Amino acid sequence: MEILNDKNYSKALVIGAGSGRDVASSVLVVDRLRKLKVAVDLAGFLTPWALHTFDGELEKPVNELADKRTRKFIPFSEGVSLDSYFEPELAKLNREFGIQIGKFYLLSLQHGTAKLGDQLERLIRENSYDVVIALDVGGDILARKKDYPWLLTPIVDFSCLSILAGLRSRIDSYLTVVAPGVDGEIPCGNLQEIFDELKNRGLVLCTEELRENSSGYQAFRRINNEINSRTGSYSNTFRLIETVVRSTRANISETLEKKVCIKGRRWKLSLPVDLRQPLAKGRQEIRHVSPLSKNWHNPNY
Repeated sequence: MEILNDKNYSKALVIGAGSGRDVASSVLVVDRLRKLKVAVDLAGFLTPWALHTFDGELEKPVNELADKRTRKFIPFSEGVSLDSYFEPELAKLNREFGIQIGKFYLLSLQHGTAKLGDQLERLIRENSYDVVIALDVGGDILARKKDYPWLLTPIVDFSCLSILAGLRSRIDSYLTVVAPGVDGEIPCGNLQEIFDELKNRGLVLCTEELRENSSGYQAFRRINNEINSRTGSYSNTFRLIETVVRSTRANISETLEKKVCIKGRRWKLSLPVDLRQPLAKGRQEIRHVSPLSKNWHNPNY
């Protein structure tokens, strides 16, 4: 992250802004911070539609992973398999691959955003972080009101953004969007409009290309492949990011298939991903924006 080169930060908290693979994808940012000699702790959000225990105790707003026994379950439906709970593997992979992340935290929305915000403030003070960096894959966290009909699971992303925007601590904070458009949730034309609006307001700080031979991208691939192998889970966005980074095509069009199950009823959703110019021209990107300034909030968001 070139924007951090002259900041002289000493300790960062990197947060995967949505539940799911955002926290695993955060190694893209961790790699750059480590090269700048910045100590890094990592946090991610627990899935809000399930419950989790740590050493037998029900999840708190902020849970340190460490070497605690943890499980994920659905109340009154504990027979439902939740093998895709990959977060406990991150601490193991950190040790095995020498990623050099310090502590791991899992954040819960079960107690409400106000309480989580207070606990996050406390975590920042106690650990002396001087920068917080949230990371979102695809860019759905930037959705405007008119983009809401296309969103599948916005609660975690929007809660993360709201909590970080409301921090009282005097601490620098950034939002990093990786591979805009690959999650298929916001039409790429709308997403380009969003970035144009943010750029006009001076909120897009810089963009960086995702390069296949970079150490950060190699760590990202290795971590996600290991998660796939160890948990038997599968990430469409991870697969599509690999496709995008390797592609030399000007336009990339694919369809992501997602399955949704609510109270025994199942739906199969098709999300078109159509990366075309001008978004496709910079498709292999990490975009760094600063959404936490007073200028961020307006009627369109």
